Amino acid sequence: MHRPLKNRCLVPPWLRLKFRERIPDTWTDLLYEFVGLLDEMYREHPRIAAVLETGNHGGRLLLRFRCRPAPTPRENEVFRGIAFRLSQLSAYSAPAAEQPVRQESPQPAGWTHHTTHTVDFDLDDYIADRIERALRPQDVTVFDWGTEEHLEQCASARDGDHARRTAQALKRLRATGPTRPLAKPPTDWAERLDQLQREAPNFGAVLKGVVRPHLALCEIGIRHRMPPVLLLGPPGVGKTRFAHALSALLGVPPPLVVTFGAETNASALSGSSTFWSNSSPGKLFETLAWGTGVSAPVANPVIVLDELDKRTSSTYDPLGALYGLLEADTARGFSDQSIPDVLIDASSVRFVATANDIADLPEPLQSRLMTFRIEPPTEQQMVVMVAAIHLGLITAMQIAVSSLLPNEVMRRAVLLSPRIIKTRLETCIAHAVLAGRSEVQLEDWEAAGQGLEPVTRRRIGFTGT
Repeated sequence: MHRPLKNRCLVPPWLRLKFRERIPDTWTDLLYEFVGLLDEMYREHPRIAAVLETGNHGGRLLLRFRCRPAPTPRENEVFRGIAFRLSQLSAYSAPAAEQPVRQESPQPAGWTHHTTHTVDFDLDDYIADRIERALRPQDVTVFDWGTEEHLEQCASARDGDHARRTAQALKRLRATGPTRPLAKPPTDWAERLDQLQREAPNFGAVLKGVVRPHLALCEIGIRHRMPPVLLLGPPGVGKTRFAHALSALLGVPPPLVVTFGAETNASALSGSSTFWSNSSPGKLFETLAWGTGVSAPVANPVIVLDELDKRTSSTYDPLGALYGLLEADTARGFSDQSIPDVLIDASSVRFVATANDIADLPEPLQSRLMTFRIEPPTEQQMVVMVAAIHLGLITAMQIAVSSLLPNEVMRRAVLLSPRIIKTRLETCIAHAVLAGRSEVQLEDWEAAGQGLEPVTRRRIGFTGT
């Protein structure tokens, strides 16, 4: 066991240092650098308990940090990077008398160890570079149309109409270039995610298990593909509304929604075949190439695959294109049937699928999706959701209407689905404005219900009236 550090006062009280073996005295400064990093990162939220183990493995300083609560994915990534650089530096910081003899031995499990021999390293510059990289705009190559000779050969094999359409699309692509930016999450994404979890508590597992780790990696400049997810649940629990809220959280344009209940083949995503005289690109190509509406294109948009279980055709399977798109490796070489000479890298696209019943979905498709069962929210959760929908409406409309709803309106609203709540509250607000009032009243709610069927939300496993 190595003797206690002279400057133990630099170690925060919640951190225990454990020396697996003796380390050279000259390494203690490097150890203090890592301790200082931990102290700085957790100054506002100290850990309940933490252990930093150090060791000497083949002439390099090894660091292993564990704490409770566990580090976030972003913190883990930072810790690994700093420990890597300190390990590199330690190989050249020990004096000759203390320099250990290098020996080949297996690396202990869980320890940070690298064999790169780099001495030009500055810790402050390294940390500054990580921050700068996270803020730097990042473009990725989405379209690859090869050389001009290749295109000419492909065009000569096509009929005149198709060759002309391809030439027009390529002309437009050349003008915009082959790259598209990776949209970065807003700087306050963590606060927005917490707010979304309060507004849609029945989606908490999706936010915690998939979205939060994905955003943490995106924030520090790592190109990470969000796993495709399937939101499985009865109608009216807010699946499509959640997908729209997710797009805003991710910092991308509103999602492209492909409703499979209305699709008879795969052309909506992958375009129609060149066999047809009126073939045209699919929505995925157009979204990546030109964007949606007034929003500029990005490399990582959100695509909502709505009602996957409602496909109407088995002869021309609308799900066919998904088998390649949902796998990262094959998504990098996707091609639209209308413009097969252009390769599309769709590996950064985020896919959110919805379905009411998983029984009719093919097993190979299920295996490509992370499935989350979304239950209807409880009565208490519905109160929070209704208030959030109302506040979102008056904020979007920029109308001076109170964000508080009368208890009578709230009691009636929580019995409905989020989709109907939003429609009815929009009309409520309009009635209140027409009456010259600054708040919604029960009479507005009743007036807004004209023409709407009294749909009562299905109750599953919760109590209340």
